[in-house]
Amino acid sequence: MPRRLSESPPPTRTAEVDSPIARIAAPVAGGLDRVDGFLTSVWEEAPNPALSQLVRHILAAGGKKLRPLLALLSADVRSVADERAVRVAAAIEILHAATLIHDDVIDHAHVRRGIPTANSIWSNSLAVLTGDYLFAKCSHVIAELDSPALDRMLARTVMRMVASETTQFSAFEQTAALEHEYYGKVRGKTASLLELCCEAGGLVGGAAAGEQQALRAYGENLGIAFQIVDDILDIAGSEEELGKPVGGDLREGTLTLPIILFLRQAPAHAAVNGLLSQEADDENAVWEAVAAIRASDAIECAYAKAWQFADLARAALTELPQSTSRTSLEMLTDYVVRRRS
Repeated sequence: MPRRLSESPPPTRTAEVDSPIARIAAPVAGGLDRVDGFLTSVWEEAPNPALSQLVRHILAAGGKKLRPLLALLSADVRSVADERAVRVAAAIEILHAATLIHDDVIDHAHVRRGIPTANSIWSNSLAVLTGDYLFAKCSHVIAELDSPALDRMLARTVMRMVASETTQFSAFEQTAALEHEYYGKVRGKTASLLELCCEAGGLVGGAAAGEQQALRAYGENLGIAFQIVDDILDIAGSEEELGKPVGGDLREGTLTLPIILFLRQAPAHAAVNGLLSQEADDENAVWEAVAAIRASDAIECAYAKAWQFADLARAALTELPQSTSRTSLEMLTDYVVRRRS
């Protein structure tokens, strides 16, 4: 992965003993365990066996648990993350799970995190209904905390996420406009949820209004960096690392930053344009497009953009008091860019 010239290569570490994410999560490891327990209770308490099975399939699938981690670290900046912080973190992970189920239906996805998606095992109808149930469950968990401010944050986030999904891009040749539109879409779809984690965590943790705003800015910029890297890895990663086929965005005709940056250099590339316009759908076209983007400097340029947003996220943290949790949030800015999955 590209790194800044002033940096030395990251040391080699044994993932099981001293993984970066484990060190980042250390200040709130107990809280993350309680989040896992809460998520288990969600499928155990589902009103019927079929729904329980579906909910368990998505909530027990693993993943980075980045969103609960952000919520707990943000709460822990001012005070030890308590049960309210745990419930906020769990509710946001439930919301995230709901969006993944709906995304898989929309994208006709069959694999996520290396396992079959709910819609591929059951049906689109059952998957959508399960996502709806999880949206409602998230709202119920937040409502029980009796905080109108949290209710507003949640509603604002869901509206932004849905609105971003309906945003249409300009014509392929308008690459300057496309990049601007891409960031707007990412702010709504991905970054808004990370904003919610940080701002809501700060609220229940007793952060002052200015500190909550700083956490929100941190979450937004971290979220943009995170999505850029996700989009890079969809082209530059491997199926083993990603747990899903490479080139998924090209197959779906989805414009991402590496593709937009590539189009500036090769606006008439037949395979890329054919896939984006959904006029080509064969694997040869996908791999031709992937190879062309990898051979260009679009990946390197996209990483440079990701670092810019990561730096903005890190800068926002200067408004917060020094603490082990703030240090972990700083470490996360590097982690989200350097990760390989």
